[in-house]
Amino acid sequence: MPITNPEQRLEGALAFLRQSAVRNFQAQAHARSILRHLSVPPEDLPAFSADIDQGVHYAAYYLLWTSLELLEAGMATDSVMPLLEAAAERLEFLAGDPRYDSDVQLEQLVSASFAYYLSGHFARSYVLLREGIPEERPLPPALGLLTAVLRKQLREARDITVALFKRRDWRDAGVSRDLAAGTLGKDDAFDCILFALASQAVSYFLEFPKNGNATLLQSAIAILDDAILIAREGRFVDWWWWLFCLRFLIRDFGEASLWTKLRPSMDGNGTERAIGEFIKAGLRRSPPLLELWPSQSHALEKVFSPDRDDFCLKMPTSSGKRGSLS
Repeated sequence: MPITNPEQRLEGALAFLRQSAVRNFQAQAHARSILRHLSVPPEDLPAFSADIDQGVHYAAYYLLWTSLELLEAGMATDSVMPLLEAAAERLEFLAGDPRYDSDVQLEQLVSASFAYYLSGHFARSYVLLREGIPEERPLPPALGLLTAVLRKQLREARDITVALFKRRDWRDAGVSRDLAAGTLGKDDAFDCILFALASQAVSYFLEFPKNGNATLLQSAIAILDDAILIAREGRFVDWWWWLFCLRFLIRDFGEASLWTKLRPSMDGNGTERAIGEFIKAGLRRSPPLLELWPSQSHALEKVFSPDRDDFCLKMPTSSGKRGSLS
């Protein structure tokens, strides 16, 4: 059940970040990450703490866990943002080690991307995912589905969901049979169930850009609400985090989608068809133009202001200049 003392938990997490040992580990991880990207030979590296990886890893996931509990308790994202940013930075430093290529670091990279996204750093999330995970790299199905949704790679997400729905052994009857026969462990059974629920939710999400029917997103979120409850009660922390992120993405997409942003312009004088065709044309682009980031919405308010003079659009790298102009 949700925590009952969110303000106290937040203050405890912020105090944790202020501890000298925690800040020292963060500084070491940052410095080491820079030196490794500069290809400094291992023998020339400073004497970093031997347990730096373990310390930074546990600190990051403590911050993620606390952030989830606070967000689930209804605390505003702005209040939780410092925890999400700190967790994302730590995971980025760990995952950025060029000497290794492991499943753990892959999960760290995806977790960091989602944490940046949840904290409002959309461009940072996008760049980290683009540079850290090449699109041609094969991913485990669950991570592949999550990253496809985050990247708005709708065709890839559709392929993953269709492939899952075709597998009889992942259906409820198949999971129950294999679990009863002892050929499937409890944890693996939960993996099957939670991945199937995530895929069902994504299948609803994928239909929304075609027609803007908000009921589709509501159905997706309802499925994810149940899945998050199962993951949380079963203490499947990774799934709790992935599913929460997926629900946030879908809810945020509904608010930022072109259907939502442009609906007020559908005045009943024939604009509905023109706007609908414009949005569907964006769906066919690569990458698709489906939503407006906060930076884009803010820029467009200035661009279309009736009181504006001549202007120069100044926005950071990867913050959506091209999409704003489109």
